Amino acid sequence: TAIVAKERLEAVLKAAGLQDGQYTVSSPLPGSRLERLRYKHPFVESNPTDKDAWFAINAQYVTTEDGTGIVHIAPGHGVEDYQAGIQYDLAIYSPVKDDGTYDDSVPSWLVGKSVLQVDPEVIAHLNRIGLLVHEEKIVHSYPHCWRSKMPVIFRATEQWFISVGRPVERFGKSLRNMALEQIKQVQWIPAWGQKRIQGMLESRPDWCISRQRSWGLPIPVFVNSQGRALLTKESVLAVARHIGKKGSDSWFADSPQEILGQDFVLPDGFSWEDLQKEENIFDVWFESGCSWHSVIEMAGMPIPVDLYLEGSDQHRGWFQLSLLPALGARGIAPFKTVLTHGFTVDEKGMKQSKSAGNYVSALEEINKYGADILRLWVASVNYQEDMRCSDELIGRLQDAYRKIRNTLRYLLSNINDFVPAEMAVPYAQMHIIDRWAMDRLEELIGRVRQAYENFLFHRVFSLLYNFCTVEMSSIYMDVLKDRMYCEAADSPARRSGQTAMYRILDALIRLLAPVLVHTAEEAWAAVPYKSEPAESVHLATLPEADTAIDPAVDAAMWQQVMALRDEVLKVLEGLRKEQTIRSNQEAAVRIVTPDEATIAAVERIGIETFAALCIVSEVQVEKGDSFTVEAQKSPYAKCARCWNFWPSVGQNPEYPDLCARCAAVVQKNSGF
Repeated sequence: TAIVAKERLEAVLKAAGLQDGQYTVSSPLPGSRLERLRYKHPFVESNPTDKDAWFAINAQYVTTEDGTGIVHIAPGHGVEDYQAGIQYDLAIYSPVKDDGTYDDSVPSWLVGKSVLQVDPEVIAHLNRIGLLVHEEKIVHSYPHCWRSKMPVIFRATEQWFISVGRPVERFGKSLRNMALEQIKQVQWIPAWGQKRIQGMLESRPDWCISRQRSWGLPIPVFVNSQGRALLTKESVLAVARHIGKKGSDSWFADSPQEILGQDFVLPDGFSWEDLQKEENIFDVWFESGCSWHSVIEMAGMPIPVDLYLEGSDQHRGWFQLSLLPALGARGIAPFKTVLTHGFTVDEKGMKQSKSAGNYVSALEEINKYGADILRLWVASVNYQEDMRCSDELIGRLQDAYRKIRNTLRYLLSNINDFVPAEMAVPYAQMHIIDRWAMDRLEELIGRVRQAYENFLFHRVFSLLYNFCTVEMSSIYMDVLKDRMYCEAADSPARRSGQTAMYRILDALIRLLAPVLVHTAEEAWAAVPYKSEPAESVHLATLPEADTAIDPAVDAAMWQQVMALRDEVLKVLEGLRKEQTIRSNQEAAVRIVTPDEATIAAVERIGIETFAALCIVSEVQVEKGDSFTVEAQKSPYAKCARCWNFWPSVGQNPEYPDLCARCAAVVQKNSGF
């Protein structure tokens, strides 16, 4: 008679090679009816344990996807089997020795043989005694050691545990409950980290803190021949003092009396002659989980620390196993903020490793591109996800780096004759375009500081990069060239622009310093007048927003102005493609719009300022029924100095090829 799950009957009959007429099928029974049904082991004659065995039990983890629907269990060799064994009061039997071979409690033909190599012998034995129904090779998932790549053998052994469910006497709560309360007080970055660790804490078992290794940090326990453990506050402190003086190796070399001290008073039931040292060592996670004490508290600093930083796999590891010791010893979490990051993968999304040869060498990248390029790549990626990393991807950041560096160089080159303490122009008296630049700077400072505080480094990168390439390079620095190069050196308009550039440069260098450490240091050294008396930019503070400047006041106006500028630039691009003009400065623009707000915005900044913003020689704005932008080549002559096409060119007979502005500047510089 064979008992088979109804859903597996057809597969079992096929595997056994049974045809119709060679078998009969009884009426089905629920599995619960089979509970406690006794059976005879196929080749073990007597029960090797001191508890009952060889009867059927019920378990939820048995499936009907394969096999017969009935499985054997080994409570000493698997978590689910262990739990089932506890439920049915079975012996936690583990006949496998430390070297992976069977001990003397198994049949003689298996004694001393490797667990991983006896399958053929077991199959042959079943065949000899007529109990083998079917033999087949299958492919299935099985845990392997990540280092040796060998299959893992699960064994139940005696270990030391820290209970997470038992109340801690000092606090009246279990470590689990304390942890679930404390994680709500911690900032988790990303925010989903809190739910992740919460789920792990809710379901985690007691913490096994012992390991069987040849060397490590010893568990400070002594045992006698009756199995009683000596583990008291006094004994632990005595061991700590001894190891503090002689190192952890002394545990393995010295006797219990030498470790505890000649004057140590043993509790009743213990004697020096009958005292052995515990051979197990601490789980290394217990050691690293106490780093908040060994690194911070022992240095005289308080906990919680500001930040714990590690990979996303450490919710189960370092984060959780630092939290539990701190709660047990201090009653508080050891950290204020916990940040987790993804892992670097190759361009195909595969895990990087030395064995696969698909990893990127940081030193090689630094030698090839420089440290700041590598740092810029690190800052540019969203570390909250796995990050694709390759030489090509890192190399792409060279262009972004050059644009940022060129922005700094442009700003530096235009303030060489500027002394801030003597020449700075107050914000209220600045040219309106300079006030626009200062408004954008204030927004940048606030957003970048917030991004740094929230550890959003990829946002820091995008904010600074876009500011350099869009607001600065594409707009402001292009517009400033006329004032910087053509106005009188000490003119209010030029000093206004220099004031803005100095403040932008100063803020940019300090905002970039945490990422582009070498470039920022080089730029800081090149600034002749520094905002702070710091020899290194890394000793300076991050810039703070100027509360006297409110970018929101003129935000709506500038939005209208910039939208109108975009429309003008589209028309000018068409003229350049048609080769009607070679540069925007050759153009005269006429704008007709029914929108009074747009007209008011242009009038407020000034028609000449709007022309400068578009880098054209002339702009006319009129009210009309529909919106149109027209542009044509200017009818005026070109100024040989500023290259603008203005009606004042040639009006001064002494300078027939210059506009009135340039003629006045040249005349002043000539001393006339």
